[in-house]
Amino acid sequence: MRELFSLETQTREAADMIERSARELPELADLLNTGLREPVLAALTGYLGSRALSGKLRTTPDTAATARLVLETLTWFARHRHSDPYGAAIPDGLAEDTAVDALIHALVPAKLLGGRA
Repeated sequence: MRELFSLETQTREAADMIERSARELPELADLLNTGLREPVLAALTGYLGSRALSGKLRTTPDTAATARLVLETLTWFARHRHSDPYGAAIPDGLAEDTAVDALIHALVPAKLLGGRA
């Protein structure tokens, strides 16, 4: 999650520009969705599913929807919070720690969290 957060942070301005431009350029929208988002969501869905099968993560109602929740949460805290005055007030490190902490506590079984529950 921290690696994905870091990637979202590093590519924030370029990704925002591509998203804005994709509204008017169908080819760019296709690249954004098929070329960028789809592979990330597929890999994340596979990862979450395999970790749930091994007992390292909780089983969720739908692994693909959970992958989307993880991605969107990290994306908001890494990128989109900057366009919200209250979100922009959250320092980078705190934004990352908060998003990762919330997602870990949502996905990791309590018995595996030890003293972090």
